[in-house]
Amino acid sequence: MNNKIILIFALFLIVFPIINAASIEDAINQQMSTSAVNYRLAQDLTPEQAFKMAMENNPELKAQFQMFIRFLILLAIILVIDLVLRGLAMWKAAKNNSKIWFWILLLISTMGILPVLYLILAKKPQNNKK
Repeated sequence: MNNKIILIFALFLIVFPIINAASIEDAINQQMSTSAVNYRLAQDLTPEQAFKMAMENNPELKAQFQMFIRFLILLAIILVIDLVLRGLAMWKAAKNNSKIWFWILLLISTMGILPVLYLILAKKPQNNKK
């Protein structure tokens, strides 16, 4: 069950930006081909100028682009949190001499779930030396 959820989430992370980028590109192409005048103007414009004109003339494109940017920011935040949690969990696993956990944490990416579980569940090894 857990693998299916991870697979669906991974597919979402891969497919969503591609779909969104394709819809943005389609909206730009549609906007630029609405009239011969716009097409002729596009020949004289740089790509940046054409993109800016398309964003100004198409509020739907602007909304899609803003949604895409928000998604990228959210993804970046999740990746930074995962990196920090993974580092803490791997450091604790190395300190506790848990080689198996160290390699599992290094190789398996679960967007912070596995490192959090390790940090919560891992106990310090008991030293019987006094």
